[in-house]
Amino acid sequence: MTKSLSLLILFITSFCFYPSATTINSPLVLDSILIRVDQMIENREYHDAFALIDSFINHEQKKVSIDYRSLSQAFLKKSECYGSSGEYQKSIPHILKSIKYSEKANDSIFLAIGYRELGYSYTIIGKYNEALEAYQEALKLDQAHDDWDNVSVDLNAIGKIHELWRQFDKALDFYNQSLQIALEQKNLYQVAVRMAGIASVYKSLKQYNTALEWLKKALDIEIELGNEVQRGYRLDQIGEIYTMMGDYTQAEEYLKQALEIFEVNHIQLSKSIVQNHLAANYLLKKDAQKAAYYYNESLAIAQRIGFSNMILKNYQELSMLYEQTGDHVNALKHYKRFFFLKDSIYNEKAQSQLMEFQAKYETEQKEKELAIMNQEKLTKELELNRANQQKLFMIGISLVLLILLASLYSRFVIKKRTHAQLTTINSKLNELNSTKDKLFSVLAHDLRNSMWAFSNITESLCNNFSRMSQEELKNYLGELSHSASSVKELLKNLLDWAKSQQNSVMVNKKSVNIEELVNQSINHVFYSALQKDIEVKNSIEKGLTIITDEDILYTILRNLVNNAVKYTSNGGKVFIDAIQKNDQLSITVTDNGIGMTPDQYAKLFDLSSCTPCTGTQGEKGSGLGLVLSKELLNRLGGTIAIDSELNKGSSFTITLPTV
Repeated sequence: MTKSLSLLILFITSFCFYPSATTINSPLVLDSILIRVDQMIENREYHDAFALIDSFINHEQKKVSIDYRSLSQAFLKKSECYGSSGEYQKSIPHILKSIKYSEKANDSIFLAIGYRELGYSYTIIGKYNEALEAYQEALKLDQAHDDWDNVSVDLNAIGKIHELWRQFDKALDFYNQSLQIALEQKNLYQVAVRMAGIASVYKSLKQYNTALEWLKKALDIEIELGNEVQRGYRLDQIGEIYTMMGDYTQAEEYLKQALEIFEVNHIQLSKSIVQNHLAANYLLKKDAQKAAYYYNESLAIAQRIGFSNMILKNYQELSMLYEQTGDHVNALKHYKRFFFLKDSIYNEKAQSQLMEFQAKYETEQKEKELAIMNQEKLTKELELNRANQQKLFMIGISLVLLILLASLYSRFVIKKRTHAQLTTINSKLNELNSTKDKLFSVLAHDLRNSMWAFSNITESLCNNFSRMSQEELKNYLGELSHSASSVKELLKNLLDWAKSQQNSVMVNKKSVNIEELVNQSINHVFYSALQKDIEVKNSIEKGLTIITDEDILYTILRNLVNNAVKYTSNGGKVFIDAIQKNDQLSITVTDNGIGMTPDQYAKLFDLSSCTPCTGTQGEKGSGLGLVLSKELLNRLGGTIAIDSELNKGSSFTITLPTV
């Protein structure tokens, strides 16, 4: 049984134990989901983790009686997925949603967790003021709960921000408060972390021996506890101090042990930090080649995960490296990048250094230009000594004639090419205008109908709320949800279609498990199919893989499966199967729905002439999804075929290369 199918069974099982979807025990379902998501995060299956959490969130938000605490937990877990994959910037909006739902649920414990996670993400992306405010909110809540372990964590985090601001007295004060609490609670894990924080301050104060004493005590505790990742942190910190003390061999030994730990455990942020420290060590050892390699490796990871501090640090230190090796062009380029990314106003020293790089670069360029000019002068003098005035005159006349002829020919070619381009552009503009008019007409029609539905339902709710039964309210809210889903699907396809028209869709081929991808497409329509009692069956063999773009193929399958469910009546069936032959794979989505006439499916992929129809329960359709699917399929080198009969159903078959 595949992972995605397991997720589907998890939700179906949840429904079977309760009379209706509105009576599902949300915390019970969520506990099962969170266990599965933790396994996915551990296996780095982030795509499946997001799909499972989103399914729960979408279902929970549609209920009449919303479980705010469960939603808070779900959004917090989604932010954790982004953080584990290194996308801390993307985690922040979901943490803010978790905080909002914790406030609605009046759950101060989860509220404290949310603020603490928010402070951590803000710290990673370099927004220290926002991070400090978040940690202070968490500290107030934890003190109110007498949660001393987390009070220690909050104080340590606040100390780290003051350390980053180079306010070392304040940093030590907060670190020592945190250490005292950890000792009182006999929490050895936190004791080691607090000792490392104190060592970091002494390192900044250049009291290296004191810093090493604290760090080696912390390392002994990590080894005793068997904390492999935390041992990597301590090894990295010790290695960095040995670099500062000039013991480069000892430093390299500790840093490479730390790097191996972070590579094995896939901790990208820490890997970037250690690579930067290794680069600095090699730079001081005068090994510029290895230093440049590790700086660029660290910079690439920092840019991918949005680690602003490390991006700035690598730019600045790469600038220094190139300056030392005499490569003033690269030194200037990297210093400018550092300079323009830095938050605060640059000081006089930075300005002086920038001007120095600029001056060296300009001097180097002028010297090159002077050498070229001298060479040209010498060549001309030699030519004058060997040739007479008549030959020079004839050569000059010939050159002028050649230049004139070349200029005339060039103007002719440019004019001809411009005319051809304008003809092509006018043709495309006429086609685009026709498509635009049809598209705007469809969008205006669908959006107007959805907005009228919103308006009418909300007006009825407002006027008759006090007289409505619980069942009537549920029906009205279901209609609102139905309209919103139609608009959401329309806008998603519209945005994907716009990207396709701008040629901004990039093809990134890799090995894709077709059965799992189809299961994800089925998850997308899970609730729609459930409401219409439609059986959606995946008959694709397990382990079937091809080389293609996973995101593009998922968009195509999602639209085909969504259309099949939309145009199939209650109690119908949808089947998905695949046939692999030679170097081609054919995937077929078949339904026993309302079908089409030959005239209808002949116009399906022409946005300017197609006439969209509504689904079996009034679902809106713009026709844009199939047009988008065909355009995306072309980018994969594939084709699409249709077989349909009115009132008997339709089959859509896509064929694409397997490599």
